[in-house]
Order: sequence, then C-alpha cells, then structure tokens
Amino acid sequence: ALHGWVQSIYNKENAGVIVLPTGMGKTVLAANIGNIWYDCQPSTSNTCRILFLAHQKELLDQSVIEFLKHTRFSLKDCGLLYDTADDRLQNHAQTQDLSEKLNSKIVFASVQSLAKVYSSLAHNHFSLLIVDEFHRYKASTWLPVIQHFTKSNYLLGLSATPFRGDDLNPMEVFDKNYLYRMDLNTAIWQGYLTWPDWEIFPDKTNYNEIL
Repeated sequence: ALHGWVQSIYNKENAGVIVLPTGMGKTVLAANIGNIWYDCQPSTSNTCRILFLAHQKELLDQSVIEFLKHTRFSLKDCGLLYDTADDRLQNHAQTQDLSEKLNSKIVFASVQSLAKVYSSLAHNHFSLLIVDEFHRYKASTWLPVIQHFTKSNYLLGLSATPFRGDDLNPMEVFDKNYLYRMDLNTAIWQGYLTWPDWEIFPDKTNYNEIL
C-alpha cells in the first residue's frame, strides 16, 4: 500500500485511494505517509501542512494518538479542529486558538468543524489531504471543503468499503485511482486477520406481544 502511494507520487498524480479492511492499520499507514511527506517537502510551512479529515471525533482521537506513536510529530505540532473526547488531548486542544490550530504542521479536523472556516483559508493552505472513511461523506457537506483546496499537492482517501448505497460515487473525487486494494477475504487467507468466530443463540421472544 505504501509502495502504491510512493509510485503515485513518482508518477506525479494528484489523488488516489487505498482500500484495506478494518484492522489492517490504515491509520498507521496514514501516519507513515504523513511522516514521509513532511520529510520530503520544502521547509516552508505553506507547503508542508497536512490535513487529516474524518467524520467522527473518536476516529480523530485514535488517529492523533497513532500519529504520535508512529511519527516524529509531537502534540505541539498537531492542530485539533474538533471536540476531542480524549483526556490526553483536551488540555492541548483548549490552549490552542483557531489560528494556531489551522497553522499547525498537521491539522486533525472533523468535516463539520472545517466546513465553518475553510472559506477563509488559501487554496494551497494544505499540501497533503488525507480523508479517512471517505465513502461516508455526502457530497453536499464535504465536497465543497475538498474542492476549496484545489492547489493542494495530493488528495489521499482511505476506506475499508469505498462504496455507497446511493448514486454518489466518491471515487470520482480521487480520479478513480486505486493505489492499493485488499478485501477482507484476502486479508484472512493471507493470515493478516483471523477468521470470525460467532455463536447463534435462539431467541424465543414473541415479538407480536411486544408490538
């Protein structure tokens, strides 16, 4: 997966998607990509900023912790543009004003929070955009945010299931470019994940009486 992204950069592409099942380490992969990206960019802040976008604060909290574990970023390098629920992050988030958050080396944001302020930012404010679980977003809420940063160098989408139940096709935003794909069955057969184990319990409840 990492090789696929590096090859995409080498080919001077602008967007791509990596699809991995839940439990395969998409967040750790994103952390390594962020690390490489920051190290390889010019030192000016305008060209180095990274945006990590997700739809839930729990996912964002988990992502911040994983980035701190697997990269050389420190907490002071992180702007938290969402309402964190993690006690380890709350003090840092409360001491940052909006400008500090938006101008951090890496900004972790919910699409709801970023939607309120993105129009005030330059089109090249971020150089790398990482969109987690990108298939969950509706075009009306997140697409304008993504399209605003038209001069970012790269747009990366991460997902376990890059398909929606409606007519919206999020892959179009990422140039329909799959950098790497592995489905759940392949991950299990190759030994990365274990077979699911389940039990069936009979339910003798008479739901007609409840209804």
